[in-house]
Amino acid sequence: MVCSLESYHTLRLRADCLSLRPFDSLHSLQDALEYPSSWSDAIVLGSGSNVVLPNFHHGAVLVNKMKGVVVQSECDDYVELCVSAGEDWHELVIGCLNRSYYGLENLAWIPGTVGAAPIQNIGAYGVELADFFVCAHVWDRWQRKTVVLSHSECLFGYRTSVFKTDAKGRYVIISVTLRLSKKPRCCLTYPRLKKFLDTHNLAVTPENVCEAVIAIRKKRLPDWRKIATVGSFFINPVLSNEAARFLMLKQPGLNAISVDRSRMKFFAGELLRVTGWFGFVDQNFFLSPINPIVLIHNGGSTRAKLERFLADVIGSVKRQLGVKLQVEPEFFLEKCP
Repeated sequence: MVCSLESYHTLRLRADCLSLRPFDSLHSLQDALEYPSSWSDAIVLGSGSNVVLPNFHHGAVLVNKMKGVVVQSECDDYVELCVSAGEDWHELVIGCLNRSYYGLENLAWIPGTVGAAPIQNIGAYGVELADFFVCAHVWDRWQRKTVVLSHSECLFGYRTSVFKTDAKGRYVIISVTLRLSKKPRCCLTYPRLKKFLDTHNLAVTPENVCEAVIAIRKKRLPDWRKIATVGSFFINPVLSNEAARFLMLKQPGLNAISVDRSRMKFFAGELLRVTGWFGFVDQNFFLSPINPIVLIHNGGSTRAKLERFLADVIGSVKRQLGVKLQVEPEFFLEKCP
């Protein structure tokens, strides 16, 4: 029986699979992966907010519905929470803030589930998931057992992890353990965030930082629950100092942030703007006139058309600026039976 996947991923391209199965426990996940044997290539989704699905998947798509937030340990300074992978990320951020567990405020209003967060090493406004990550309990498809992956084993980098690289497709994340502060601390390294607090005469508190992040993101990112998008589609490129100097000579006035002594991070939206893609519209897709790293699907289109559009955009930026933009969402390959 063919099942439509349009409503199971926020970009809402036309996509189908042979079987669609939710799971809400380790036992139901094991059952879904065991039968039939070809289901070993099953795609696992949370909210589908950072993926591009194949036109047709010759197997099962499993939807993670595992819920639960448990305090594993705490002291006067911090608390460790074990969070099931099917929990909504933004709701977790707000729930932690309401319980006076601090640190995640800059990551508010990011779509997706907790289980998807380590894959991408989600980040915003100077904060990354890796800053709070302790470990993940995962189902290892190769060894057919649960294992615990430590922070170091997850190989976190800028918008990447072992789940996207060396072990892509191997693990299904069951839960994530996070260590949060019980004492307020705020990260204001991004000028836009500090400017918002200053403009609105808001004190620097975790609650106000969270309010500011939500307000800024709502202005710059469409509501993924109503509009077909994955939010940020392009990753801000990180260049060596030498490459950064070359780029700034070619295009004076570009903004950049120092990553470390040898690298600079540029803003993909600004590169799209100066190369003429700001607010670009075609029949199938358009790049937001507010924040051009946001790609919006007009509806009724296909992955093939998306890939052609992306090739035009990425090729144009490469030719004009010498920088190859990388896409942020995960593209699942179409595998034949």
